[in-house]
Amino acid sequence: MKFANHLFISYARLDNAKTDENEPGWVDRFHTALKGYLGYEIGDEARIWRDPELRANEELADEIAAQLPKTALLVSLISPRYLKSDWCLTEIKKFCEAAEAQGGLVIDNKMRICRVMLMPLETAELREKLPGKLKDQLGYPFYDKEEGGRFVRLDPRFGEKYKSAFNLKLAGLAAELAEVINKLEADEKAAPGSKPPEPSGPPKPVIYLAECSWDRENDRDKIWSELRATGYTVLPEQGTRLPDLEHEYAAEVEQLMDRSQLSVHIVGASGGTVLNGPGRRDAVQFQNEIAARKSEASGLRRLIWLPAATSQQPEQQSFIDALRSKAELQRGGDLIEDNLEAFKNSLRIVLKKLEEPPPKKAEAPNAGEQMIYLLCVPGDRPATVALRKFLRSKGFDVQLPVFEGDAASVRQSHDELLNRCDAVLIFYGAGNEAWKWTTRNDLEKIKSSRKEKPLLSVYTYLSSPKTDHKQDYIDMGEPNVINGLDGFSEASIQPFLDTLKKA
Repeated sequence: MKFANHLFISYARLDNAKTDENEPGWVDRFHTALKGYLGYEIGDEARIWRDPELRANEELADEIAAQLPKTALLVSLISPRYLKSDWCLTEIKKFCEAAEAQGGLVIDNKMRICRVMLMPLETAELREKLPGKLKDQLGYPFYDKEEGGRFVRLDPRFGEKYKSAFNLKLAGLAAELAEVINKLEADEKAAPGSKPPEPSGPPKPVIYLAECSWDRENDRDKIWSELRATGYTVLPEQGTRLPDLEHEYAAEVEQLMDRSQLSVHIVGASGGTVLNGPGRRDAVQFQNEIAARKSEASGLRRLIWLPAATSQQPEQQSFIDALRSKAELQRGGDLIEDNLEAFKNSLRIVLKKLEEPPPKKAEAPNAGEQMIYLLCVPGDRPATVALRKFLRSKGFDVQLPVFEGDAASVRQSHDELLNRCDAVLIFYGAGNEAWKWTTRNDLEKIKSSRKEKPLLSVYTYLSSPKTDHKQDYIDMGEPNVINGLDGFSEASIQPFLDTLKKA
């Protein structure tokens, strides 16, 4: 049937109390702003209904009872007062009954009831009061956590910070609601037995946006909102509660990552939620470990954002240090230590690359067509001339890194060369130990995305200036090392070339 109302807002009268006679209450503000955001999302005027004269402890008015079957979605503003109101709880019950009779309560795994949480409430109380699947819905938190653990409702009257967070939450909520509304209207218009239209273009990647600690929730919301606004599917879906038990949590996260082509991890200065289980695992760290394993096993691409350089929590600082230094924690991912806008720019580049159609499989090149990626720092370009001339005389295509351009473009070029090349020769001259470690780490991460075309050879070419670190390579007899500290020698390159001939 055609719905007269896009949605109905169910709320407790006290949650719309005015602090000033001449200004609207919180629910009034919510209603007005949501109407604007939802109208933008659906491309039409949003039809939102609510009764401004709700009274507690009276029978459900005939007018409200008549509106519910004509309504596509119900938005419940959950608060302590709401859960004490028989009136509000009856509205939910009556809507569920009407929805089941008009197309069902769940559409494409999305409920037609949305919980907006005005403050955190005990799970046991929610389960006791709310019906059916609404018990387990996480809902949209319209509150923020302040220092000292105090929670404050998002209210534009409290200043620009809260106004921005309020609008951001509403934009995300409107996008989710519009998705269900559009689906209901499309089903209404479709002729019986007709097939849905074929999607145009390649499907957009599915993104797993990992849970984060409370100090980065606002940033996570901004990333989520931008991704949803540009048409990406983001998991876990907004309002979904992940299990509290460690083993159930791991199983659910793995299942969601199996559906995703990219996982995004945000590491703040605070630790994450501690899961219920023998390991007492930190959820942020646990998700990163699961994603690293998925990357190694199936090539899951990852982005890790580390905006906080330090933490006052010793355990969290240990995790941050390990994340920087241990390749296994970064496996399959890029670690980005920059501001939010720089991170979002890197995310856009990765998504664009994931959306590119896969290249046609080419025949294996001849030896003379093999490409060697000669990794070095800009200051080493002159020192590599003799080496490059020699390799090119042997018929190889030798490529240096791209050194000029913005950081994101340089990084993209580096990743593309790592994916295209047949062999890597690390020219360790002017670069320092940190550069050498980062280069090695990049090579470890790239292995997971090159399962069909593994690197034929990776060697390190030691060049001046002499350092203790380079000398240690020689003293320890490290494999795949070419000693060029005393100058270029064609004979010293031969072992590297032999590995390419055998391929």
